[in-house]
Amino acid sequence: MYRQAWDYADPDSTGNNTIVIKLADSSDPDSKALGYVQYTPGDMANAISVTQGPIKVRFCYIHDNISRLRIGSFNSAGIHATELQQSIIEYNYFANNGVETGNSWSNNENCSHIMSYSDYDWSNWANNGISTWNGDHIWGNIIRYNYFDAGAAAIKYKGSQYLTGRTDGANYDDTYDEYGDKIHHNIFVNQERWVTNGRQDFLQFYNNIADSPVLGVHFPEDDISAFYKVAVYNNTLMSPGSDGIFFSHRDAWVDQEPKIYAFIVNNLIYDAGDGANWSDVTIDEDASGGNWYGGSADYTELIIDRNYHYMPETDGTYDTDGSKLVFLADTRKTAAEMEALYASTDLYVNTAAGSPTAFVNVAAEDEDRYLINSAHVVEGAKTLSDGGLGGSHPWLDAVTIPAYIGGVDPNDTGWVAGVLDMDVTWFTAQEAGSTPSFMGTPASEEVTITVGSGSYTMTVGSGSFTGVIP
Repeated sequence: MYRQAWDYADPDSTGNNTIVIKLADSSDPDSKALGYVQYTPGDMANAISVTQGPIKVRFCYIHDNISRLRIGSFNSAGIHATELQQSIIEYNYFANNGVETGNSWSNNENCSHIMSYSDYDWSNWANNGISTWNGDHIWGNIIRYNYFDAGAAAIKYKGSQYLTGRTDGANYDDTYDEYGDKIHHNIFVNQERWVTNGRQDFLQFYNNIADSPVLGVHFPEDDISAFYKVAVYNNTLMSPGSDGIFFSHRDAWVDQEPKIYAFIVNNLIYDAGDGANWSDVTIDEDASGGNWYGGSADYTELIIDRNYHYMPETDGTYDTDGSKLVFLADTRKTAAEMEALYASTDLYVNTAAGSPTAFVNVAAEDEDRYLINSAHVVEGAKTLSDGGLGGSHPWLDAVTIPAYIGGVDPNDTGWVAGVLDMDVTWFTAQEAGSTPSFMGTPASEEVTITVGSGSYTMTVGSGSFTGVIP
């Protein structure tokens, strides 16, 4: 979306909405990359509206695109999409979109920074599968290196986006396992609802920092059927008001397979508590409601492993000593109970701060709040830097799971300060099409080629190589 100037006005005469997106320096449009978003609040105040795509949104300050009327029904957002696909949203600062902070609707989940409607064909896909790919779905998006400030929800999936069947008529299928969205290396702060509701099969959510959301991180929100092979790993979740990392596992279809496939690994969960139907990590199967499994769910493909529960909250009702970590099959389970259920599982919990503490300075207002002390002990001789699972991703062949715990790689911390420093001054200094300096050279841009007994590494783009070719 950068390097363009767009004017948009609502075509009707009611004055509902006027949106202007312009370059930071209109006199030199090729030199700067920032897009400003300005608005007139109305029924449906969206900064950018797109059907399908692909689009690329970079170096933008997307803010104050709010609705003051009919808030719940219009899904107001900074980026408002239908069947968003193959799009990249990176290096942006989102603030005060959807609805004004402090408004009586400010926790309405239909107000968000990024929202996309699904294909709304979930019944068809559930019962028949996707036999012919037509592309008219939410799929293949990358949302990375963004800062999301407050708002009701950061990333909302409006409607369930199935990419496989899930009933006796069309069982789970891995054909499109590479088509899930990838949400990574973002910082989410003070969402008044949840960070995301993750309604998509094969969704990957990793290396994110979520600080003080009211309802945690959902995959999806409660009362919704489970999604297939969602992976949530190496994230830092700090002081969620409730829910923590939350998966709903509802039997929405009469003959839906009762097995849940989920991968919840290497997450650093700080200061999380318990409630009526949640804990630090939750698989919500409410036996008392409607068309739920009611105790017959199958958890043999559920992977909850190497998560670190740091200084969990205690209360007089649900968790008196901080030992209840996982809400599963309508019961709260300790680390020992989970490890007894799953032989290879190892969960960590510390109710004391430790020395050194897990975070460099959790009271800081800069990157030190999120950076970890690598030597912090999680259990025995295991530390934050080496206590993670490691090894291959369970579903994606080209992905390796880190050996560290939490959202920040101890050997790659620059992105945290980089994302926190994004403001108007920083944006206007960026060249259109450039890669921010805090990114360095992404590993994905390097290709190592073996020739005989030697090898050389070629950096794509520069054409250079190092090493000796025998």
